[in-house]
Amino acid sequence: MLLGRASECGHLDQLLDRARDGQSDALLLRGEAGIGKTALCAYAAEQAGGMTLLRAYGAPTESELAFSGLADTLLPVLGLRDQIPERQAEALASALAIGPPLETSRFAICAATLSLLAAAAERKPVLVVVDEAQWFDTSSTEALLFAGRRLEVDGVAFLFAIRDGQGSMLERAQLRELRLVPLDRQDAEALLASRAETKIAPEVAEQLLRAAAGNPLALVELPALLSPEQLAGREPLDEELPSTAALGRAFLRQVEPLPDECREALLLAAADDSGDLDLIAPALLSLGNDLRSLEPAETAGLVSVGAGRLEFRHPLLRAAIYHAASSVARRAAHQALALSTGAEQQVDRRAWHLAAAAPDQDNVAAEALEQAALAARRRGGRAEAASAFERAAELGAEGTERARRLREAAVDAWLVGRADRARELLDAALEQADDSRVRAQIQHRRGIIEMWQGSPISAHRLLVTEATKVERDDPARAAKMLTDAAWACFMSAEITAGLETAERARELGAATRGIAETLAKAVFGIALLLSGEAARAMPLFGDYLTLLESVEASPSPGLYQPLRPDGQLLTWFEQFDRARDVLTRTINTARASSALGALPYALSVLSDLDFRTGNWAAAYAGATEAVRFAHETKQVTTLAFSLSCLARVEGAQGREDECRAHSEQALEIASPGIGAVVALSRSGLGLLELGLGRLEEALGHLEPLARQAAEHGLEEPGVIKWAPDLIETYVRLGRHDDAELALADFERVARKTERTAALAAAGRCRGLLAADDDVEDRFRRALELHTRLPTPFERARTELCLGERLRRARHRRDARVPLRSALETFERLGATPWSERTRAELTASGETTRRRDPYAAEQLTPQELQVALVVARGATNKEAGASLFLSPKTIETHLGRVYRKLNVRSRTELAHLLGSEGASTGVGALAPS
Repeated sequence: MLLGRASECGHLDQLLDRARDGQSDALLLRGEAGIGKTALCAYAAEQAGGMTLLRAYGAPTESELAFSGLADTLLPVLGLRDQIPERQAEALASALAIGPPLETSRFAICAATLSLLAAAAERKPVLVVVDEAQWFDTSSTEALLFAGRRLEVDGVAFLFAIRDGQGSMLERAQLRELRLVPLDRQDAEALLASRAETKIAPEVAEQLLRAAAGNPLALVELPALLSPEQLAGREPLDEELPSTAALGRAFLRQVEPLPDECREALLLAAADDSGDLDLIAPALLSLGNDLRSLEPAETAGLVSVGAGRLEFRHPLLRAAIYHAASSVARRAAHQALALSTGAEQQVDRRAWHLAAAAPDQDNVAAEALEQAALAARRRGGRAEAASAFERAAELGAEGTERARRLREAAVDAWLVGRADRARELLDAALEQADDSRVRAQIQHRRGIIEMWQGSPISAHRLLVTEATKVERDDPARAAKMLTDAAWACFMSAEITAGLETAERARELGAATRGIAETLAKAVFGIALLLSGEAARAMPLFGDYLTLLESVEASPSPGLYQPLRPDGQLLTWFEQFDRARDVLTRTINTARASSALGALPYALSVLSDLDFRTGNWAAAYAGATEAVRFAHETKQVTTLAFSLSCLARVEGAQGREDECRAHSEQALEIASPGIGAVVALSRSGLGLLELGLGRLEEALGHLEPLARQAAEHGLEEPGVIKWAPDLIETYVRLGRHDDAELALADFERVARKTERTAALAAAGRCRGLLAADDDVEDRFRRALELHTRLPTPFERARTELCLGERLRRARHRRDARVPLRSALETFERLGATPWSERTRAELTASGETTRRRDPYAAEQLTPQELQVALVVARGATNKEAGASLFLSPKTIETHLGRVYRKLNVRSRTELAHLLGSEGASTGVGALAPS
């Protein structure tokens, strides 16, 4: 037990005990330098008997080397790579430079880390200890946090130690935290006495205690500065003792007596940070020195050398040696290290040593850093690529080359969720841009960032303005900028402006041919479609669809994928089977390659499709997963869209609190810029209120939506289904004139676009307004149209409205037939408010109904439902884990809960139950490896 740290050690013991019991957990140690974090990490490692210990240390000079920390952490378990999905194993080997180079996404490495730790935990519990974690490279930290969030019942404990005020992403990770405070007086006295070789005089002890201020490292190190006579009080202290903040000076006093060549070797080792003697030795030789010069430091206990590695007694000692040296000496050390670092897999390490050795601008170092950035990017180390590009820009020549590197840095910064930093880098790039084409590239990137970070209106203005400046010199670039500007309009629900912008993009694209023309034609087609001109739109999609089919589905590792709307377009065109096929391929490919960035949008669109086609369990599970991934990948606009899709399912099912909460989140993100999400959210809230019978509240959401659609030119009824809800609300409020006006406009749009769903809904609304002797005929025609599409909720609503009209016309027996059918559908979907309304009508017709038992999907949490759906499609636990980015053991645990809740005993029974209730869509022939 550490002196004065009984409580802290107790927390660590509990962490280890939970892991031994199969529960995963993470703990963050925080505190000032020397407060005892390293000692507590050592304590945890010592107590980890019967566990696999994975231990690593952060180092300042390795903080920009992508996955360097992860390589150290996972080294003892890399032999288990054959136990994880093949693609993940290949990606991990590439990232850690132990296998062939492979272009991959950073989330593939995250998924591989999860799988590898889970495989290790299958054998025995695992303890991951990372000391000085504030200096871990960002990609490694992200991978460990990703795994930590998902390893629920695998027996993996994570212990991170960071210094206060370092701005580490661990500080924002919301981990359980243990802040270390100074030792109290009694414990400080005991520690001081225990480490002194001679008795310390009371007055000297008082001075030492005051200087250390309860810092354990200071209490251990400060006495070493004093002679036995000074400790005994027989000689005065020559000067005021250093405070805790100046503890580095105490370490330096122990270095000063060493020979010059020893201090030179210590500086070089401090500059290297890796501790690898195979790197340090040749670097020393280039300086006319060798490893034997380190012997005095080893004798003094400052470093330990063994097993091919050198370790400093404490990270503060390393930092003190490095920062106390002159800039000339530090540069010489880095230059020597750069010359000795020549292996292909160490290109990034050599580049950063060259950068540290450069006194000012250095094109050689700049070029090396750019190559390191490209290598890190290919391996998924986007954060480190951003840093390398930025440093390369600083070291390289000014002007166009610097602007280009800064723009590349901005791309990588954005893709790791640092949008504000990306904007700053683009500002700096603009200052260097001395060519209109370069400026256009920079502004194009800024427009994309603004569009996907929640400001599509400002993105549109910027892109249109900048495209105008280069349309003569670079029409292809201008066409692409205007294509994206049109997308920004669609996001903001400015359809009229989007049509105008898209038409100009098509005109410019036609003059360039190639990909710019194809994409511009497609976006113009979408603009026409949204404007209600589907017949004109269809021919424009041919080249675009051919382009998609000619390239094997391979989701980009990045987040920017606006021009992959085929699944959504097919849904709007009511080609539901083709839409499902497209979306399934996209999602399966993204899962197999661990491309999380590609999943939120596709999952949200699939959720929309599942909602329309009556697979509400799958719609709910998919939207929930989309929200989670959008949040993790920091996709602001897509997060708002995903929340809206989730809220709409909840609204239809009468989950009032959840619907309102998720709608509010979506609106907070979307207002006022992302008008499409605002419209979708309002339609979901309107459906909720209509279902609950709160008609005035429903009107408060639906009328502004009607005005928005009219003002901004949305004429495609398949995009957002609000008009039938508004008309029904008017009818139920007795505002028949308003209902007639709204219905006349809706019928015009339905006939113009020939959308079956819209024609059927219009028929239902016409039946609500029909005279008594015309009711059945109107509704029968609507029901006939419903048979052409698998849209059970819409059909049931029509049956409910027919039953209500018949019952009020005193045709009670006739009313029961459509009401029974509607009730069966609403209950299967879990549409509780609509079920209650239908049941009330049946009761009024003279028929007694029994409340049904809960369906399977209603008894499960979103995570359990997602697991159940994947397993019901035939996936093994390992395949399901790889698909859902969970460990096989977590899948097993969730599946056990599913079996108990649903009273099933096998996967076959589960599949049959979900299929019989319409919860299983058959989506996703999983391809996890």
